[in-house]
Amino acid sequence: MEWQELMRDVISETLEKMFFTIVEFEGEEENQPDQQLTTHINLKSEENKEVITIVISLNLSFARQLTADFLGKIADDITETDTEDCMKELANMTGGGMVAKLGGSYKLELPQPGEPSTEGGNAQEEIPLFVLGSPVGKVRLYKETSS
Repeated sequence: MEWQELMRDVISETLEKMFFTIVEFEGEEENQPDQQLTTHINLKSEENKEVITIVISLNLSFARQLTADFLGKIADDITETDTEDCMKELANMTGGGMVAKLGGSYKLELPQPGEPSTEGGNAQEEIPLFVLGSPVGKVRLYKETSS
């Protein structure tokens, strides 16, 4: 299974089962809003000396709504900390889903807010995320192999 297909399977399964949101991968390509929240998580394999970094960026309003759905609250009651924690939890669940599908020796690191340092990483194609045809964010994968 190619990386994009694998990532689509994992992110859609995670968002549907844990956040009650059905995500699509095609829709109207509009400019993403300036305010996005980004988090990332590394999957490391000692066996093949590979690091896979999953980067999830979501529009702030969508991230707040996901957080409200996940916590069972209304969006107006969601704090910035709630949203940041929920983004890290989304990265953790997505990373865990990738580890389960990849099998082998991959280990999850702790999710981190913001963009990763990806020097030397081989960027895979970006996967846009849509809900009801409107853009809500994107997922990127980076692969790095050390010698």
